[in-house]
Amino acid sequence: MSGTAPPPSGSGNAVPPKNPLMFPPPGGWINPSEAPMHHKAVLLVGPVTAFYILDLIALGFRVWARYIKKVSWRLSDYAIFIAAIFGTGYMAIIWLVADRGAIGYPIIQVAPHERSLIRKAFFAAWLLQSWANSFVRLSILDFLLQVFFPVKRFCIAIYLFQAATVAYLVACTIAFFATCRPFRYNWALTPDVPQHCGNLKLKFLLSAIFNLILDVCILILPMPMLWTLHVSTRKKVAITFVFGLGIFVCFATAWRTYHVVEFSKPKNQMNFTVEVVEDALWSGLEITLGIINACLPVIPPAAQRVLNAPYLQLISFSTSRFSKKSKTSTAYSATSSHSRFSPWARLSSSKDESKAGIEREVGYSVDTESNASHRIPMESMGTTTKLAGQNPMTYHDPLKNH
Repeated sequence: MSGTAPPPSGSGNAVPPKNPLMFPPPGGWINPSEAPMHHKAVLLVGPVTAFYILDLIALGFRVWARYIKKVSWRLSDYAIFIAAIFGTGYMAIIWLVADRGAIGYPIIQVAPHERSLIRKAFFAAWLLQSWANSFVRLSILDFLLQVFFPVKRFCIAIYLFQAATVAYLVACTIAFFATCRPFRYNWALTPDVPQHCGNLKLKFLLSAIFNLILDVCILILPMPMLWTLHVSTRKKVAITFVFGLGIFVCFATAWRTYHVVEFSKPKNQMNFTVEVVEDALWSGLEITLGIINACLPVIPPAAQRVLNAPYLQLISFSTSRFSKKSKTSTAYSATSSHSRFSPWARLSSSKDESKAGIEREVGYSVDTESNASHRIPMESMGTTTKLAGQNPMTYHDPLKNH
């Protein structure tokens, strides 16, 4: 008797279980071009767009203030505009996923194409956010360096935080390209992703934690130094308030860190089209609030032209008034207006200036809040218009002439 025996039970070509997410629900998948924007998507794009518009206004006032004060651009100015470019890219991404990705709807109602779009978009958004926040920090640190440059210990702390910011940026960029191989598994939804990627949860969590640490440290760093400025107590309080507004950036970073932890949970990953909204919202607010915070100490000259408010003079201050003096502080303050990237220029020229006599052109600014009589002969000054028309003054350091 010929024939073949039937395959044993439980063996042979077993059919893998079907993934319910790959089949449309009874009502069909959401069509983003026809369905209204989900209320969670509105919650995402609304606040971020509003603060992005405020960013553009603050940047415009910053440029205007530089023009009014007739000072050259510094590293802090270039860095904040680079941050704004990356922030614009982040803004474009959240509008893309809100309008074309059906973000906010339950994942079971979102077609695979839109799910993949959301995953790819926010994978790129993570790198844009890292770059934007890093350039905001570099802008703030360079501004603090300009204000407190003669204080050696403070400058060393600034350089350390600048190095930490650059190191964080490099680490995020390397992690972006090196975590998954092949690269497409960074946004893949297949079950074999862990076999091709490192610990994605740890990558995002460490990034958020270092973000928070850097923001808190930069917020605290200038506070003790602000009260050594030679200005009135009222002005010290006003300037401290302006710098203290960075607490809102720290809050956004802390709240985003919490949502990174929540989003990393497996149950939330299974419905990422809904759960990613909170993380994306606070990431966008962290960028926009950071840009505004970096511009606030610079824009009072322009804001006063529009608002004509005397209290804005309280947060406008010269960068050459300190309680601690050094023999080379005058030379450093004089070079700050001649170099666009003065922190690095001053590092390279400090050795030469310590050997040679100090003789350079010095530009002065008048500030009615400060006691500047030790720097400028007020009785021979006349009006500020007359002062502007005079020839540049030449300063000879008496300590170097004998």
